[in-house]
Amino acid sequence: MSNVHHSDPDPLIQSGIAKNGSLVFYLLVDKVSLEALDCLTDLENLESFMWNLFTHSFREYVKRAQKQHPDKSILCEVTLVVDLKGIPRSLFTERVMLLLKKVVAILNCFPEILSKAIVTNAPFFFSAIWLILKSVLDARTSAKIDIYSNEKKGLALVQKYIDENELIADKGGRGPSYQELLHQFKPKGSIRQLVERVCLNANGSSNFDFDLSIDEKALSMTVFTRSTTGTLFKVFEVGDEVAVIQETRVKSCVPYDDAHAKQPYSEKIASEINGPGHFRVSCDSKSPHKEYFLLQVCVYAI
Repeated sequence: MSNVHHSDPDPLIQSGIAKNGSLVFYLLVDKVSLEALDCLTDLENLESFMWNLFTHSFREYVKRAQKQHPDKSILCEVTLVVDLKGIPRSLFTERVMLLLKKVVAILNCFPEILSKAIVTNAPFFFSAIWLILKSVLDARTSAKIDIYSNEKKGLALVQKYIDENELIADKGGRGPSYQELLHQFKPKGSIRQLVERVCLNANGSSNFDFDLSIDEKALSMTVFTRSTTGTLFKVFEVGDEVAVIQETRVKSCVPYDDAHAKQPYSEKIASEINGPGHFRVSCDSKSPHKEYFLLQVCVYAI
């Protein structure tokens, strides 16, 4: 499994400005896991996030961009780059479509905030999805959105609107990579964090390995989930002899569809693990169905 340096559930990442001075936001769908987001927060919070972004947070983004580009006029507008590479048809459930229509409708309340939206790597089935979403959008807003199935053509348009020095590395620019941008959300004081999405099939198991250097310690190791069946997590130090540091059964006692379950359950499964060493987290499920967990390891300097 790969390590993902990500702690913030917000799917939109802001970096740089477009050639016209608007703020550039990115949504790379292959970097976002709805199952992982669901372990951290209610997906429906995305609607609140969008309202908060446009009414409160946006002005802070503009101030920061103006400070970074004192010689340019920063517009209170957004250039949005969306990459749908690898997105499956199964993602667009009734729940997700309802949420998307609500989020898209929010744009109608801010008709001048979208400068340009460029969607790349759109799969063949997205045309049907777009027809539904377009019906919710104001005509002026939908006219600002270009959708490409061809990655090369979509990227050419992105580079037309965003200078190479402002564009993120993932899109061929000289800016920071998407992962580097996500790294800014690491817990205060930490030097790095590891986040692993664990998908366990019925009666399944999984392992996650990580290393700590001599000057590092894992101050906290937390699991987030909505699982009501529960899974046993064990933390090992792997060496000549495998030593179990701690084992914890992580189980939410509140059903997922309970109206009072505002936030998923979380539990710390280990703390104060000092390097150097090679460590392993194993998990074994006795559930009769697939369940998801999100493991977060916060690493600090000793």
